[in-house]
Amino acid sequence: MKRVLSSSVVVASLLAVLLPLDSTQVVRGAEPGTESILRVIDVTNESSPPRALSDGSEVPAATRAYFEVTVPSKSGYLYLLQKSAGSLQVLSPATGLVWMNRPGETMRVVPSTSQTNDDQEPPRSWSPEQSGQLEFILVSAPAPRDVPSDTRVTTLEEFLAPPPFVRGPLATPARVLGRLTLVWL
Repeated sequence: MKRVLSSSVVVASLLAVLLPLDSTQVVRGAEPGTESILRVIDVTNESSPPRALSDGSEVPAATRAYFEVTVPSKSGYLYLLQKSAGSLQVLSPATGLVWMNRPGETMRVVPSTSQTNDDQEPPRSWSPEQSGQLEFILVSAPAPRDVPSDTRVTTLEEFLAPPPFVRGPLATPARVLGRLTLVWL
């Protein structure tokens, strides 16, 4: 019997060979069958090339970064959440906006902060507003989720649950595509 590999398996295999393992966080804690990549790219030092931060790294407070997200398969609406001591918030998209996946394309994500002004040019990098252990969670949902104006979410389980007003095939739970933990000093 002839075996045929799916394109997502081929893409994930190529990425695993081409990208160094310490700079590619291939979805720790993700659901089986996903080949998404979530990376945090440090761009603090403008005189050196950007570098990917490894899962579990300690990061100086002055670090400026952005996220790189690659989701090879069609997965609907994407959300980037930040979990810290006792708090869970949506970093992207901002309240009232949506973020649709572009399958196979690496997307650069720079979350808004409380200092971001609508009149300004979008920021090129980001730094969290708090320190300590921060877990970044990439979520895919078949139907859009409500993002509260203060971006706070009660629990991850509640965020993953299907919206109560949706019926049919879109009324399935969201799923975690990737996780990455950093200690922001």
